[in-house]
Amino acid sequence: MKDSGIDWIGKIPDEWEIYQLSQIATQVKNKNNNLQERNLLSLSYGKIKRKNIDSSDGLLPASFDGYNIIENEDIVLRLTDLQNDHTSLRVGRATEKGIITSAYTTLRPINKNNSRFLYYLLHAFDLKKGFYGMGAGVRQGLNYSEVKSLKIILPPLSEQTKIARFLDKKCAQIDSIIEESKKSIEEYKSWKQSMIFEAVTGKNLSCKKKNSGIEWISEIPEKWEVQRLKSYFNFKKGLPITKENLKDSGISVISYGQIHSN
Repeated sequence: MKDSGIDWIGKIPDEWEIYQLSQIATQVKNKNNNLQERNLLSLSYGKIKRKNIDSSDGLLPASFDGYNIIENEDIVLRLTDLQNDHTSLRVGRATEKGIITSAYTTLRPINKNNSRFLYYLLHAFDLKKGFYGMGAGVRQGLNYSEVKSLKIILPPLSEQTKIARFLDKKCAQIDSIIEESKKSIEEYKSWKQSMIFEAVTGKNLSCKKKNSGIEWISEIPEKWEVQRLKSYFNFKKGLPITKENLKDSGISVISYGQIHSN
């Protein structure tokens, strides 16, 4: 192993080489004149995805002439809004030809065989929040001239391929697990909501039911009563206590004004 000279990476295998980004990839500036390309792409959550160019959803410009035409294996960097957004994933890899906003920086690997490894490396740099420390002072964004000197490590091509294949497989498995987990979470949320509703409306009780006359509740146990809220609470205009009496914990308070206005 040898020292890479790159703080966020540390040591690397002896046979791996160190380059500047500009030695591995060039910037793409290919304006979409006369709307010659209509396959609209966007960078979302670290993935480059298709969007409907004819859709009225979202903030889509009337003309896409100024968009950048990109190719399969190009790498897109979203280097805008660095000061305010510290959570977004800012690196994506194109898998098809299309157009994307020219506000993003698009890189084209000189050797396309480097594309997948380079994407994963820049993605790792992004996860380490490396782009936020680049440039001078507090910056809203970066441009290509400020990232082209970024130090890049490259294994021999055969190792790049193995690493990229390994990550493709493992990341796909993890993404699948995440999606299944999201579904399970939503199912548990629905179950919780249903359980609360059925308990407070008596739906879970085995007894004779009657119509409550309340549309969102429908039937309730026959022995249950329907009363107006004011029958159980003494509403007075304004707070019987001052704001100084209110604390973050303790007995919950709802003021008449909150109910009346909201």
